[in-house]
Parts: sequence; structure tokens; C-alpha cells
Amino acid sequence: MRRLTLLGVLLAGIAAGFGLARYASVRRAVAADKAEEKATTDLRARLAGLPDTSEAFQLAAKLAAPSVVCIRTEGARFRIFGDIEIGPPQQGQGSGVIVDAEGHILTNAHVLKGAKRAFVTLNDQREFQASLVGFDQVSDIAVLKIEAEGLRPAALGDSRLVELGQWAMALGNPYGLGPSVSVGIISAVGRDSEHSVDREGFLQTDAAINPGNSGGALVNIRGEVIGITNAIVTSSRGNEGIAFAIPIARAQAILKRILEKGSIRRGGYVGVRTADLVPQLAAYYDMTLPELLETLKVKEAKGAFVVEVIKGSPAQKAGIVTDDLILEIAGRPVANSRELRDQIALIELDSTVPVKVRRRGADRTLQVKVGELP
Repeated sequence: MRRLTLLGVLLAGIAAGFGLARYASVRRAVAADKAEEKATTDLRARLAGLPDTSEAFQLAAKLAAPSVVCIRTEGARFRIFGDIEIGPPQQGQGSGVIVDAEGHILTNAHVLKGAKRAFVTLNDQREFQASLVGFDQVSDIAVLKIEAEGLRPAALGDSRLVELGQWAMALGNPYGLGPSVSVGIISAVGRDSEHSVDREGFLQTDAAINPGNSGGALVNIRGEVIGITNAIVTSSRGNEGIAFAIPIARAQAILKRILEKGSIRRGGYVGVRTADLVPQLAAYYDMTLPELLETLKVKEAKGAFVVEVIKGSPAQKAGIVTDDLILEIAGRPVANSRELRDQIALIELDSTVPVKVRRRGADRTLQVKVGELP
């Protein structure tokens, strides 16, 4: 009996020891999280009080770096004789930005093109296989997700406040080398390009951006992400001082829609050919431009003038006719034909949107179902 009692006491002591050890481990983890949170808060406070100095660059990089990841993709193997696969999977690389503690990561859609698997390496060198949440080819935004603890979401700035000439830092994974930082300025805002899909355009920077930087972060001197690096203008495939970033305001809007709906399918087709209100158009109708504006009952040369409606198109079904002047689509004003095309490109496939037109001096609103580009 005495031996059994001693054994019970011994086992109880061991169990209590394990309980205390687990409690101590939990306390250490909580303390570590609080310490990291305090360190982040201290960094932000120090950055807020600094002028644009070298120390500001160092602190901004230190703040932003844990939120930027390296992405490695694996595609299909090479095929011979149709079905036989040989060699290792085709490899690709890019960058991404952690946007929340749940593990969602913003990157470029083109980074994942042709990929069967994607792997994310964090700044602390932990690697995880990522799942694809969704993408939008038009805006070139994709969202990945990893299951990981201790993530540091990026501090997101306001790209609408970005000004010409301010400092900019690019963080990413150039040429698959791993985490890298380069510094430059904002060379232009609202920059148009073949990839631009709205009036906000791109942020242009001369910070060094190379293949592999795609999907990474463009941050301001306070360590806030203001853009997702996207494309470069180059004749050598390397940095030549002209690079573009998707404004973070646009990226956030696309992120929200992807999280709600998954991959976004764009329509891009209503079936009209339009022209701008310019003297050449007026001359076609044997008028001067002021006379054309007077005929249309508009004060300014704004809108997209319909010169042709494609037979059987969504526009024809909605009642749009030749000589209509399109003033708005989906509640947004249309200044010219380019803006109309850009606005249509942003509308999801099979969405029905209001289109405001001026016809013989009177306004009317028609409901157009946006179709897929033929």
C-alpha cells in the first residue's frame, strides 16, 4: 500500500510538472508575440519622427521585409512523343506580399501562369506550399494562401496620396536570389500602359526591379506598401530604370472581390465601335466641332460617340443605336472612347450594368449585359 501511495504521488508530480511546463511555454509564446508587437509599434513611432535619412531607409526595410515573400513555382515537365514527360518540372519565381494574419498573399497573376504548384518562402526562411485562392488576369492580381503561424501582415499605405518625386523602395526576389531591397523615387503617377485598366494608371519608379520582383512590394519611406510591382520597360530583360507598380488601392479592391467570389472573369464586350468628339468626327458630318456639340446638346467634348453597333451584340439587344453618345457606364462617367473600353474591361462577365446615353438631346439609361470578347 505504501508503495502504491508513493507511486501515485510520483505520477501526480510528473503530471503537474508537465502542466507547469506547458503553461510556461504558453506564457513564453504570448510574451514573444507581445514583444514583437511592441517592436513593430516602436519601429513605426521612430519612422514617424524621422526625416528622409539613411536610417529611415533601414527602418522602413526592417519593417516591410517580414511581409514580403519569395515565390517559387513548378509547372509541367517537358513532353516528348505527346504524352511522355521527361526532366524536372519547369521552374519560375516571383514575389508576394502578406496582407493578413490568415496567410493571404498578394502577387501578380502572371507569376503563377502555367504553374501546377507554388511554394512560398518567408523572410525567416520557412517554406510552405501555397494554395491559389483566385486571380484576375485583367488587373494581373492573384491571391495565394498559406497555413502558417507568426505571419507579419504588411502595413498598407494609400496610393492615392503618392506624389511625384517621393522616395520609393522595392522589396522582392529578383532573379530568384532571395529577399532584396532597392531604392529610387516615384517617377510618375497615373502612368498609362498596355496593362493599365483604369484611370488611376500605374505608379512608375526608377527603383531597380528585375525578373523575379513581380508581385513584390513598392513601399514608401514609412515602410507602407503603396504598390505591387508588376512590369518593366526594358530592351535587355533587366532593370533600365522604368518600372511599374499596381497601386495598392486597386490591388486591395481586387483582393476583396477575389476573397468574396474567387477568380474574376471579365467580360470586356458590349459590341459598339465609338469615336471621340473631335473636329475630324464633326467634319465627317459636315459640321464644325461646336456645331456637333450643339446638335448633341452637350457643352463639352466628352463621351464616346457610337459609330457602329455590332449585330446581335449586347449593345444592340439593350437598345443602343448609332449616333448615341455614351456618357456613363456602371455609374462612372465616360470621357472618351479609351475610358469606355477601360471601364468595360473592369466589368465582370455576364453583369448587367446601366449605360447612360444622350440621344437627340435627351438622356436615357439602358441596361446592358456585358459579354465575353469574341
